[in-house]
Amino acid sequence: MKHRFALGVVAALAACAGFAFAQAPAFPTHAVTLVVPYAPGGLPDTVARVVGQRLGEKWGQAVVVENKPGGNGVVAAQYIMTKPADGYTLCVSDNTMYSVNPYIYSKLPYDPAKDFTFISLTATAPLFLAVHPSVPVANFQEWVALVRSKPGQLSYGSSGIGSIHHLTVESIKSALGLDILHVPYKGTGQSVPAVVAGQVSAVFSAYPSLSAFAKEGRLKLSRPSPRRASPDSTSRPRSASPGRRAFPRRSRTRSPPTSPRSSRIRR
Repeated sequence: MKHRFALGVVAALAACAGFAFAQAPAFPTHAVTLVVPYAPGGLPDTVARVVGQRLGEKWGQAVVVENKPGGNGVVAAQYIMTKPADGYTLCVSDNTMYSVNPYIYSKLPYDPAKDFTFISLTATAPLFLAVHPSVPVANFQEWVALVRSKPGQLSYGSSGIGSIHHLTVESIKSALGLDILHVPYKGTGQSVPAVVAGQVSAVFSAYPSLSAFAKEGRLKLSRPSPRRASPDSTSRPRSASPGRRAFPRRSRTRSPPTSPRSSRIRR
């Protein structure tokens, strides 16, 4: 049997105005839980809280965000699958749980194709390179040159093994022949502060997770191509890699076909 909705959200703040609600019996009649598979403070967590607030206003019911970090989303998936398939437990996640995990784990306690059903793409956002102010680089190309000049001496943080942040840097390493140490965390709510504290030298993350630190001068950012920049990108440094498209984070919304609520939410 397929289990609950999985609202996959990765990126910038998603507007609930894109959802339309069809005529159907009253829903919800009590509180709804949004499960986030990462630690508080990251993009999925931020989006879950914004979406939860809007849905709560729309529904007139409480929407609670519950963080279940660990195992690149496996912990959250297992938790969700213990809940009834009634639409009252949603999962706010990036596409790692569904698109990446099947390829990096030999065995998963859930089947993305059978246990969750796709509803919609909710949001996307580019990733930015963020470094500690002490790192002597001003853009992506200088960062690459620095990493290349110090093989195995620098480190970067990610939201965990197999996360989009991890795969982004590993793809760059593979393409450019770089040697940099990976330090996994349980979400950008941990990896970004680690860069600020100087525990790791860099991280790739979406702008909302970085903006407060960048505005305080505690992080230096290199933005992607101007075509993919965020609306407030004028306050951030330009990248020296024009034309290079950002690595996007993509959101997924999934629902169990057995749930009577699955047909009631659409883009």
